[in-house]
Amino acid sequence: MSKFEIEFPPALADFLDRQIEAGLYNTVSDVVQDAVRRLSESDDAKLAALRAALAPGLADIEAGRFFDGSIEDILGEARAGAVARK
Repeated sequence: MSKFEIEFPPALADFLDRQIEAGLYNTVSDVVQDAVRRLSESDDAKLAALRAALAPGLADIEAGRFFDGSIEDILGEARAGAVARK
């Protein structure tokens, strides 16, 4: 296990002390480890959500359902469609 020396501003140091005094943790190290673990899990969850959001689009690309053109091409087709509907 790695060892780090961290300085906390007074408000955070007080918060850490309150967590220990409340019996939620035994040491400052326990509080910090839990906080870092939760941050890591949150990042993992965000990455999983991003992958899930991208999955349908990636599946479309793999199936060949995509437009291979520039934004100008897309805008041109959209304008042409609007003109054709008039």
